[in-house]
Amino acid sequence: NKLLLARLDRMFDEYLDSGRLSAGGLPVLAQCAAALNLSAAYFSDLLKFETGKSLEEYFEFRRLDTARRLLSEGMHTPAAVARLLGYQERKVQTVSQIFHQERQLLRGKGGRGSAG
Repeated sequence: NKLLLARLDRMFDEYLDSGRLSAGGLPVLAQCAAALNLSAAYFSDLLKFETGKSLEEYFEFRRLDTARRLLSEGMHTPAAVARLLGYQERKVQTVSQIFHQERQLLRGKGGRGSAG
């Protein structure tokens, strides 16, 4: 099961690296399940069992974790991170403000890579 989660994480990373995430496209349950050679129902249950999250919640967690990493590197503005991670344009300002606050917290902790 941990190997399946690692493959799911690679799928997320591939979406990010290819630019598909910034175009607003996250993989859906059926796509992920098919890529893992599982039924959608089984994959959904497995993900919930292993992580306590639905696919949408898991990907949102990954987006926020990636945002923290990118912001801690200091090479992107909060708005650029929001766009890179595929937040819809109408949400970019709000998400950017949240990321800006996160970056301030990171700086307050000496620039370490996580806020917690």
